[in-house]
Amino acid sequence: MISVDDALALLDKHRPNWGERRVKLSEANGFVLAQDIIAPTDFPAHAVSIMDGYALKKADHGNKLTLIGESRAGVPFAGSLGENETVRIFTGALIPQGADLVEIQENAFIAKNQTVSLVTSPSNRTYIRPAGADIKQGDRLFRAGTRITAAMILALATCNIAEVSVRARPKIALLASGDELKPIGSELGKGEIINAITPALIARLSSWGFDVVDLGIAPDTPALIREKFETCDADIIVPIGAASVGKYDLMQPTAYDLGYASVFSKVAVKPGKPVWFSKSGKKCLLGLPGNPSSAWVTAHIFLYYLLNGELPWRKMRLAQRVSDNGPRETYLRAKILPDGRVSTLRRQDSGLVTPLSQAGCLICRPANDGPRDENYPVKVLML
Repeated sequence: MISVDDALALLDKHRPNWGERRVKLSEANGFVLAQDIIAPTDFPAHAVSIMDGYALKKADHGNKLTLIGESRAGVPFAGSLGENETVRIFTGALIPQGADLVEIQENAFIAKNQTVSLVTSPSNRTYIRPAGADIKQGDRLFRAGTRITAAMILALATCNIAEVSVRARPKIALLASGDELKPIGSELGKGEIINAITPALIARLSSWGFDVVDLGIAPDTPALIREKFETCDADIIVPIGAASVGKYDLMQPTAYDLGYASVFSKVAVKPGKPVWFSKSGKKCLLGLPGNPSSAWVTAHIFLYYLLNGELPWRKMRLAQRVSDNGPRETYLRAKILPDGRVSTLRRQDSGLVTPLSQAGCLICRPANDGPRDENYPVKVLML
């Protein structure tokens, strides 16, 4: 068995380049930038007022000013200010040519003859946002490899960027395996069980933003497993189950017969030791355990990492003492308490699925880690 870190390093090394694509900015959330984003323009493009008031020359503050027009957002004043002249201005409006100060309207008195007197002494504030105060043309806004967020979309849209180049997302196919598995809604015979993990993983992969194909259930027959592999055009096939070394664990041998090269076949992780990864050209097979809880946990580690190149780690403090850990890196189902600490769930048996519905995260326990007391800082993988 190899360590989790070694397995992740091998996924990094063997992750195919699935190319680039252009997407509309409105559809870009969650994608990874394929190229640096360079600002095509200043923002704001022109100096604007940040308050309602009067635009004037600093040198004229204290003089009686002649009101010669107004500037509002979208309708700027067309002329230029002369000596002792002012323009009524509104928040977001362009600063008229010749003005270098905005005085707020509360500090102005307007006479019947449309002259304006300022009733306070000059301050150091101009109430002007200069052109390029936020973004300057030519700035590198975001680097290639950055995952796009809603806040980034705000910045990109502000720069009038309608499309971005992103890393193409691979197409994923799920293939469950086992004569005992039946689809949801089936009448079960003795010894048969429902294929519960596939719909759960489809929902989770969809929430991550990936397209998923359900290849159904392959019986424990090499020819039928082979047919599923050969006829699938997905970039990543995720076989679930038949991943150990028993007589009917046929997924890996069938992959090898088809020319897939083994990258790793077991990982020192609990739950989920029989995780495996093989590759043929740009096509990948990432095998998960048949145990639904183990498949769920390992999908959030290895499949997530293969797809995203990172894991959603956080550092949190334990809400209670935990005992020492064994020789495999272990992931404990846990929940986050209102005080921000993390608490292990009482039931950790990998054969149980209900604790997963209560878990918001997984506590990572390093191999052979000793007992840890309450408030000890631990690595937490968010679900």
